[in-house]
Parts: sequence; C-alpha cells; structure tokens
Amino acid sequence: TRLAYYVSTLSGSGLAGSSSFTYNNNRVSGMYTAAAASQYVIVYGAYFAAAVSAFETMTFSNSAVTNVLAVSQSSTVDVHLAYFAGTLTLTGTRASSCSATNNNMRNCTLKSSGTSQFAGVRFNAVSGLNNFIVDGLDMNGGSSVTSTTNTAYSYGVWFDSSTSLT
Repeated sequence: TRLAYYVSTLSGSGLAGSSSFTYNNNRVSGMYTAAAASQYVIVYGAYFAAAVSAFETMTFSNSAVTNVLAVSQSSTVDVHLAYFAGTLTLTGTRASSCSATNNNMRNCTLKSSGTSQFAGVRFNAVSGLNNFIVDGLDMNGGSSVTSTTNTAYSYGVWFDSSTSLT
C-alpha cells in the first residue's frame, strides 16, 4: 500500500521561493498480510523510488500510518511514513528545508520471520539542505517482531548511511 508513489524522477522548478512539495493530512491504517510466505508487506505514506530535486522545501505534516498490523511469514515487513529511496536534492538556498511535523505512527505492529523495518521518514541521501526539522512524531504503542536470526528496526528518522546528509 502506498498513498503517494513516485516511480520516476520528481523535479520542482528550482526557483527560490516558488518550489515546494507538501504532503499533509493523509492516513493509512489496517491489516496487511502477505499472501505467500515469500512476499513482502510494504506500507508507505509516500514513496519516492527515484531522485527528487529542485524543490526548495519538502513538508510532511499531520499525516498518519496508524493501527497497522503487517504480517509476513518469511519475508520483509516495511512500514514508513515517507521513504526517499533515491536522492533528495533541495535547492540549497537559505530557506531550503525538509520538515516532518505532527505525524503519527501509533500502534503499528510488524511481524516477520524476515526483517522488520519501521521508520517515520527514511532517506537514502540528502543534499542542498539548510534546515531539517522533525517535531511531534508519535510512535507510541508500536512493535517490531522478527525471528531470532533477523533484525527489527524502529526509527523516527532513518538515514541509509552516515554520509547521506549534506
């Protein structure tokens, strides 16, 4: 399930003061189960598969991925409010910002024999950023359960590498 799914590159105008992306007041909830043992369960509020560039601001606010029960018998369970799988390149102006405020990921339960990944906002790589704000993210009541040989991740903000933020 993906509320907003961008498979191709997404570009703003690159002009200071006129290029913004806003994702507000969106909701995902429910039970998601993999039909076969080898299938993934993926629940994203917004998913950016390719590069996102030339926006001055990216705003994610008052959105929720709540009361999700995601179950996979042997594969990955992946739940994110927003996931940038490609590179996010903002304009680099004084006002360039990425903000995630007043979002809710309460009461999400992930169960998998594979890897469980649970994050508010996840980034591959970010550049051109002057302000970064995460405020009011509520992840209370959540849990990730995997087999003893796999890993469960739970993060408010996740950067895929230590060099991904510039």
